[in-house]
Amino acid sequence: LMGFIDVQEVYELPNAVEVTAWSLFTSILGFLIVFRAQLAYSRYWEGITLVEQARGEWTNATSNLIAFCNPAKERKNQVRDFQL
Repeated sequence: LMGFIDVQEVYELPNAVEVTAWSLFTSILGFLIVFRAQLAYSRYWEGITLVEQARGEWTNATSNLIAFCNPAKERKNQVRDFQL
């Protein structure tokens, strides 16, 4: 049939090696992206946990200073016992 364009001439189908290579490449790339994102996420939460722990320690230290360094007469014995 003259005048018709052959489909294979316009759009060349990829061979099996190219398909396998692209499939392998995208699988490895996807794994690496997910792995790095998960690693960054875990580092972020580890940092947040450590910041919150430090904030708790500072809050505890501040409240102890306020509670046990009180100049009130009625708490003088408790303050002296704490300082020993």
